[in-house]
Amino acid sequence: MRKLKRLTELLLGLLLVFSFGVSFAAAEEKNGNAENLTERCVYSSDLYNSYYQVKLSDHDFESAQTFQKGVKVSLQWTEDVPVKTVAILFYKEPGKCRFLQYDADENLLCETQGSGFLNEFITVESNTKKVTVVPEEEIAICSFYAYGDGTIKSQHDWAPTPEKVDYMVIATHPDDDVLFLGAIVPIYTGEQKYEGTIYYVTSTLRRRKNEAMNGAWAMGLRTMPILGGFRDIPQQNANPHDPDFRWPRLVQEMVRLFREHQPEVVFTHDQRGEYGHWQHVRVSNAVREAVLLAANPEYDPESVLTYGVWEVKKLYLHLYPENKISIPASEPLTAFGGRSAKEVAEEAFLCHESQMISRHRVTDEGVYSLSDFGLAYTTVGYDTEGLNDPFENIGINTETALQMKVSESIEKAILAFSGNGVQTEDRQ
Repeated sequence: MRKLKRLTELLLGLLLVFSFGVSFAAAEEKNGNAENLTERCVYSSDLYNSYYQVKLSDHDFESAQTFQKGVKVSLQWTEDVPVKTVAILFYKEPGKCRFLQYDADENLLCETQGSGFLNEFITVESNTKKVTVVPEEEIAICSFYAYGDGTIKSQHDWAPTPEKVDYMVIATHPDDDVLFLGAIVPIYTGEQKYEGTIYYVTSTLRRRKNEAMNGAWAMGLRTMPILGGFRDIPQQNANPHDPDFRWPRLVQEMVRLFREHQPEVVFTHDQRGEYGHWQHVRVSNAVREAVLLAANPEYDPESVLTYGVWEVKKLYLHLYPENKISIPASEPLTAFGGRSAKEVAEEAFLCHESQMISRHRVTDEGVYSLSDFGLAYTTVGYDTEGLNDPFENIGINTETALQMKVSESIEKAILAFSGNGVQTEDRQ
């Protein structure tokens, strides 16, 4: 039986490896109508060997070719190949690079600077027959494709992550923002036009980064989400002696993010990890620590010098049993043609193709409830019962808030919150 179990685990592992190797091109063609013309094009580069061509076209998200500063790589085609868009997928957030377009006689038609995003889509000029990437710093490219006219699933017109946001959603994994927190972006950004962002704590696999961006776009986010990069360590594989096991830098990273992007309101996981997931618990606890520390000028002086301190006004935890609000996940949204946030989240979850073999599904029930949140921390007063507005009292300064009497004093709320496992100094 033990051997059979090990064999089953091995086969499942191979299946997962295969699933993560599914091509970007195949995924885009499945969900778009632009023809992939890459096989009718020719790669060229300053690199000594030609193996880079395999890595740029091997249909593997996790395979990448590094190009040092000044080492150019190009994709070229002839007059009969109707290329309209060139897609360049970077393996990691790229350094500075430029994109050059040439005609058939090698005349330079235009030059643009890279956006710095993981996915770069270049609309080619009418006479362009070659696109060249010129790194100004080291870059790593996992895919370099040419497409004809039509739609490409991952081609989104992202704006940069805002310097100042109204709210921040903190999700442990790509797809957690959909499964547990999936009503927030459709309602508060898509419908009500608050400026928000999503921070994905674990996003090391390149394919899941792509899925995260596609899912966020489907929910109505139009500014680039933040891809963390902490290791996703399954509970059964976790070694408590591994220094990365508990992500010791997580609180510091969140404090830096709060100071950099200044969210008024933060949403994150259930303190019990929804269905008991240890990483969800770790993230929930880290967020609760970070909202306090972000306002402390003695914590992490380096980020204080860079961004200053920041006071998060309200923290909502998924399924939190106190000071509860109900987010209207089932109400129709004009911005989405009458679909509800739940229906939008269902569509967004389909973008997480690697997770379709899991048992997870978007619902508004039990530990997956999209509606059930509680106010776990506030410096601006408690919410009015039944109003269900997480942005209530935002804009009230702290001095005024401390004078308000909404059920109980603010200091009592902070002390009660601290009793849930977070140590804090008395606040004046």
